[in-house]
Amino acid sequence: MFPILKSLVNYVIGHKTFVSDVGEAKASITTIDESPIDINQINKNASDEFDNDALSIAELEKEIRVIEGWEEETWKNDLECKVDEKNTITKTEVNNTTQSQVVNLGKDLSDLKSEIIHLEKNDLPSDLQLCQYRIGTVTNISDDYAIIDHELSFMYKHVQNKKIQKGDRINYIVFRRQVDEEWQLHKVLETADESWEEKCKETKTEIVKSSGAINRKMIGQVESKNGQEVYVKPNIKFSLDDVRCDFIPYEGDWLSINAFVELDGNVQDFVGEILAIYDVQPLRSRIVSGLVTAWDENKKEGIIDGSIWFTQSECEPEYLPAVEDSVVVQAIECTHGTCTWRGLSIASLEEKESKKVVNKTTNDVPSCIKNGISVPRRIDVGCVSYGQSKECTIEMSNLGKDHHLLLRGRFHGKRSESQITLLTKIDDGTIIGPGQNISCRFRVNGKFIGHSCEIFVFTFKGFKMTCNINIEVQDHNLTDLIDRKQVGRRGWMDTYARTRNGFNSRSGIIMKGIQPVKPPAFVPVRFGIFTVPEYMWKAVLAEDNKDCTIAKIVSRLGEVVPCLKRDLSANNYNSRLHSLLYLEEIELSIRLHEYDMEKTTLSFVGEYLSLEVPGLAEKRPSVLVGDKVDVESSNQQGHVYEGFVHKVCANALLLKFHSHFHQTYESEECNVRFVLNRGPLRKCHVAVDLALKHLGEYVLFPNCIKLRDPQISLEENEEGSADILYNNHNRYRASRKIPLMIAKPSVENGAPVYQETGKQYLMTLPAPRLPKKAVKLRWFNSNLNYCQKEAVRNVLKGEARPLPYVIFGPPGTGKTMTLIETILQIYILIPDSRILVATPSNSSANLIAERLLISQLLSPGDLVRLVAYHCLEEGTVPEILLPYSTACDLNSTKFGETHPVTYKLKKSSNASVLGRHRITVGTCIALGQLYSMGFPRGHFTHVCVDEAGQATEPEILIPLCFLHKDWGQAILAGDPLQLGPVVNSRVCSEFGLGYSYLARILNSHPYQRNTSAFSQFYGYNPKLVTKLVMNYRSLPEILNLPSALFYDSQLIPQVLETGQEGAILRKLAKCLPKRDSALPPSVIFHGVRGVNFQDSDCPSWFNPQELVQIIYYLKDFLDAGLTPDDIGVITPYQKQVQKLRSLLNQLELPSPKVGSVEEFQGQERLVILLSTVRSSTKHVDSDIRHSLGFVASPQRLNVALTRARALLIIIGNPHLLSRDAYWKKTLAYCIDQKAYVGCDVPKEFMDFSCVSK
Repeated sequence: MFPILKSLVNYVIGHKTFVSDVGEAKASITTIDESPIDINQINKNASDEFDNDALSIAELEKEIRVIEGWEEETWKNDLECKVDEKNTITKTEVNNTTQSQVVNLGKDLSDLKSEIIHLEKNDLPSDLQLCQYRIGTVTNISDDYAIIDHELSFMYKHVQNKKIQKGDRINYIVFRRQVDEEWQLHKVLETADESWEEKCKETKTEIVKSSGAINRKMIGQVESKNGQEVYVKPNIKFSLDDVRCDFIPYEGDWLSINAFVELDGNVQDFVGEILAIYDVQPLRSRIVSGLVTAWDENKKEGIIDGSIWFTQSECEPEYLPAVEDSVVVQAIECTHGTCTWRGLSIASLEEKESKKVVNKTTNDVPSCIKNGISVPRRIDVGCVSYGQSKECTIEMSNLGKDHHLLLRGRFHGKRSESQITLLTKIDDGTIIGPGQNISCRFRVNGKFIGHSCEIFVFTFKGFKMTCNINIEVQDHNLTDLIDRKQVGRRGWMDTYARTRNGFNSRSGIIMKGIQPVKPPAFVPVRFGIFTVPEYMWKAVLAEDNKDCTIAKIVSRLGEVVPCLKRDLSANNYNSRLHSLLYLEEIELSIRLHEYDMEKTTLSFVGEYLSLEVPGLAEKRPSVLVGDKVDVESSNQQGHVYEGFVHKVCANALLLKFHSHFHQTYESEECNVRFVLNRGPLRKCHVAVDLALKHLGEYVLFPNCIKLRDPQISLEENEEGSADILYNNHNRYRASRKIPLMIAKPSVENGAPVYQETGKQYLMTLPAPRLPKKAVKLRWFNSNLNYCQKEAVRNVLKGEARPLPYVIFGPPGTGKTMTLIETILQIYILIPDSRILVATPSNSSANLIAERLLISQLLSPGDLVRLVAYHCLEEGTVPEILLPYSTACDLNSTKFGETHPVTYKLKKSSNASVLGRHRITVGTCIALGQLYSMGFPRGHFTHVCVDEAGQATEPEILIPLCFLHKDWGQAILAGDPLQLGPVVNSRVCSEFGLGYSYLARILNSHPYQRNTSAFSQFYGYNPKLVTKLVMNYRSLPEILNLPSALFYDSQLIPQVLETGQEGAILRKLAKCLPKRDSALPPSVIFHGVRGVNFQDSDCPSWFNPQELVQIIYYLKDFLDAGLTPDDIGVITPYQKQVQKLRSLLNQLELPSPKVGSVEEFQGQERLVILLSTVRSSTKHVDSDIRHSLGFVASPQRLNVALTRARALLIIIGNPHLLSRDAYWKKTLAYCIDQKAYVGCDVPKEFMDFSCVSK
């Protein structure tokens, strides 16, 4: 019967994980064969579990009999028992009835339960004590918190209606999850009601009660929310800051709550105080596809399939919901009105979008004969030269037997937008008799480049008829200058086939070339090779892949590399990111081989061999100093000569090969193969390998906030300005034992360096030092606004570190200036800090370094700008940064003795101490070189990343992995709603490589937007995110459009119409549409229905009609006094960029900056011309699938709309662009602002324009 009693004890004390030593409970029971079993001490760590429902004594008795094989009849007839003086049961011959034995046994069990409950309250063994009620003494106080018994701290806000003083006796509850863990404070109950004399006498901690505790899952429904506080029925409360939670609970959500609870024997289910809540998950969840059955545009909420409620905030950024949309939704159980589910994530189904787009283009062409009146459906005027006129005629006939009264004839639309003038006067009340004809003459004035269609409406008594007048306006003088010839080119499939057939592998004898920089013989840490696995090459280059869609290739790769099919997690983090980097490398290799050259020759230029490369100036291919090319000469077959690029000229590369090749080459033909520089990819691989170890799962996949003491204490003075309390780096919180990973230190440069050994030691940290005096926080940039200063303050506090702090900076809000102030404050206020500043591009790294120097707070020894060697050779380092810049490659003079080499820099640049400067600035990739110098994690205390949304996750890991997961701090500045990382492989984009780390954490709890809890902070938790909203770039009319589309109308314009921007608009008024307001529109949509062309040498597109219109605007603006530096031209297609530059050169016009959206991110101009290029509906669906151009690319559109300060002119086809939800709203905005010119608008917008009267 021992197993039964052990289970009974387990149940009685209510512990579900282990039971140990129930103390003085004594019972000895003997089985039928008189063998005694003593249960004075039950085996430790027993794991039998019982249901939570209470069992009656009778049920326990029945269970005992069944398990031991005692049938009821045997119990009645064969057993006679008594309890001897040793408290044992022996087999005897007695005549007691079964009923009396049951009563006695029940009494024994009840006594046992009472005894255990008594022990639980008083003398529970120490290895079972997981919760204690104590009385302690307040030993230290500060302005915000107090410390109990020199060990535990609590905030005053947790004690209601009581003034806490030093020496007060306080009742409180502590707990621990394991016996070997430190006690944690759960709750301060109240101050103990003791006299002053008793206070003086009693200073020791008194344990009032000890109890056990268990992990338990509880089910509840969210009743209400107050900020981050969530109230759950029945009687559960928790803060989202303190729990792991992958979503933001709403009222009505059903939750599964993982809690640590006290065992209370006085409660039927033994559940007492809830000590801690660790994890909150939806009770049920599912992923389904369905239709949007309801959508409220005002409330921004809707219903899917009649049962799933959702809001706009749960939709993916590029999706704007509409009724009948087909969507895929992740839903959780929730009671909201009549709905039983709530959508957590909603995405549009692409197939449905494509069908809907096609259906919307169907035109309802009116009949050409109505009531006997015949009117042509359309008239094609033909080509009209720009600025010239042409006449046309509409013939109208009465083919019926009745007379009809023609009331009037008018154009449908605004006359200011029309290119047609009616010459024939149509009198009101004109009667057209049977067989009668009427001719209406029109004059067409070539006003808007491209195709237009205007509608003329004949209004008869009782009916209307329309005629479409089609016009094509061209400027032959300009269009003839645009080169549209088809150029032969090796197709991608040829490169694909050659790569698949083995050209990718280097075969034969490799003759090493001469590198621009001598490689080191020894380095402390060498990067791994990370060769692309052969099976991945085969999967991508399979023969039948060339005819497959991207979706099919993605599906196949998911089978070959299973980790790609699963969501990113800590379990597949390394394997998934390594695989994506391999796929990106394969794509880069294939693209680079497109430029391989056959049967070409080299020429001698001094000590170099020169290779002419067409398109090199346009970075086709993109080659840098130090890159390699393989050359196979026709005279030396079987030998592959490796050449290194020493100089990049306009159309040629200067190479150095093995000396033998230079001596024997006789200008014979050879084949040239470009070799991918794998250095950046290898650095990313290294960072991926280090990520989990150096940063930990908590930083990579944050799901809660573990608040810490501020690294700098801030307080407000009477004027409301922040004060700083200077603290030394050895300032700590209340003295306590903290587990640290330390070992015997090694000595490096005279300083000890600790390395992990896996063994834990305990170090006691000193008590906090109170500052001697308060020093006012001095702002180095006094022009910062409130939001910017709050961002700096929150970073300095760092209460959520090591979680990254995000400065969410929409366009023009001063994000970089805020980061500069943050860096300077850390540099001044934290003397032991060492700051690493990283950016995705050299231009942004230069900008930060320059602005740091402008502050005049830094000397050359304080800051170093780490650059790549090719930047120095190409002269792209600004003059102001040369004294602070270095390019570092490790070289050696003796084995084991390393030093960096500095290239052609000023003497003030000291590369020998690279990595020891207080501030190091560089690109993410360039900073990866510091890994080879052997710096340990934690070498840098703070890592700041600007434009963090433009870096891939492996790329941003390079600087982040220099932090230590326990005490480092990362600051990420960026905007996830603008362009993300540049990813070449469409397959990688499908698998999420283009989804930045910044965007990923901002879309997950605790970073994600929560307007109900943080409405005063624009929806974000200020301990993790500060959103900047003051815009200093654009006029209000420009800003209002992207603010409404992407930023919930939260951006606040700071640019006045009376300033420089308004003056520019007034200067250009003659070139812009007229309207009633004092200023012309600052956002203009110029409709051009042009034609797309595509050269065979490039998959990119161009639009001659839009090019011509851009030239017109540029001429007008330059004539009005603007300079080329005031103007920028943005277009998404590289071919349009090339054609425009060529056209400007032929016309001898000064060229403004012309480039892609990516080239303009982070920049601004007074005037922006935006050419959308796409005008053909034939390839729209392909563009949507491949995220090309502006259609279905809200991030690209966001960047384009936010570059202009005074004037933004959009040139595009409204009929095509209006198919996209964001473009449709853009077009509607311009029409509403009376800022549309050009071709006819889609019919749905004509409905908002009245017929001219």
